[in-house]
Amino acid sequence: MSEIHQDLCALRELNVPRMANDQAVKEATQNFLRLTEPYQYAYNFDWLGRPIIQFPQDIVALQELIWKQKPDIILETGIAHGGSLVLSASMLALLDLSESLIAGFQYQKRRSVIGIDIDIRSHNRSAIEMHPLSRYISLFEGSSIDQSVIDQIYSVIPNGSNVLVCLDSNHTHEHVLGELKAYSDLILPGGHIVVWDTSIEFDNSSLWTGRRPWGPGNSPYSAINEFLSINPEFKRIDGIDEKLLITVAPGGFLTRVQ
Repeated sequence: MSEIHQDLCALRELNVPRMANDQAVKEATQNFLRLTEPYQYAYNFDWLGRPIIQFPQDIVALQELIWKQKPDIILETGIAHGGSLVLSASMLALLDLSESLIAGFQYQKRRSVIGIDIDIRSHNRSAIEMHPLSRYISLFEGSSIDQSVIDQIYSVIPNGSNVLVCLDSNHTHEHVLGELKAYSDLILPGGHIVVWDTSIEFDNSSLWTGRRPWGPGNSPYSAINEFLSINPEFKRIDGIDEKLLITVAPGGFLTRVQ
């Protein structure tokens, strides 16, 4: 790490806690989330041509985790339009390229992204398969907690692979807990699981009422709490919520510590 980067890290360590404890900043953050929610703010963005349905802050946070972990495989549940798959593929392609440049050998694809969805719409599948980064992406259709799907995923991931997992499918407590139990064994010490949309736990608006089976008390956040209570080898990443402020995944960034 360069001296300038060290100085920036020291500045962050000073400013992030102060910012997170600033009441005016807290109120502004909550106001932003509340006021933009009816306009589906997260739907405003693409990644390399595909809708990604994420906050820009969360996109940057995921990029940081991928670059830090340098996974061989990224496993994603929930595909939607494929933007998150393309983000992961682009990061893995950059890792492959950077390693080839550093080592001085010809670029070659080493890594891959696996996407699971219970219903991959034909137009989304076509768009993903036609994308320039499609060679990095494998699609599996079925429920992410169905044992036959779980068995398929484990069969294509070599033992000892460095895996990062992102969960963004059905957001009920039972489903997310099932995903955590199913795929957490893939994570090596120092690896990460990102559970999106934990913010549902803190959403007291009428946005989900009558539209979805999840809500406060029945959410990805509550599933994480139960998972962590029986899996002490995982913990939430310290400081990431305070740094991001605006995120759909408060308390949703996990790491394996042992």
